[in-house]
Amino acid sequence: MPRITTGITDEPLPDPDELAPECGARVEFRGVVRRLDEGRDVTHIVYDAHPDAADFLAEVVANAVGDAEVTDVTVLHRIGHLAIGDVALLVVVDAPHRGPAFALAPALVDALKAGVPIWKDQHFADGTHAWSALP
Repeated sequence: MPRITTGITDEPLPDPDELAPECGARVEFRGVVRRLDEGRDVTHIVYDAHPDAADFLAEVVANAVGDAEVTDVTVLHRIGHLAIGDVALLVVVDAPHRGPAFALAPALVDALKAGVPIWKDQHFADGTHAWSALP
């Protein structure tokens, strides 16, 4: 059974290098606040989450991991005010071999986006903003 760590925080996310791997394969995904979205200048993003989002996240990740041949999985999402370049989502998958790690990482991102109530309010340089990922 893999060690699974999940969480939602308003603190900066850790550097994956701080998570000591025990295996030979590691796949990392960092969702970073981008400067441009469909040609529009982004100034910052504010993420908000349902009060039970951490529970949803833990369940979604456990279901996505299933019986995958991995040893460690970390999925952390940041909420609050994030500046350009800040890491909003961190997914780290460690496994004895690269195949399972490569397969699981994008599945975790997709599962989180589909099943965890976290919403993004993207602010633009022209003074407008737009919510996304709303139910």
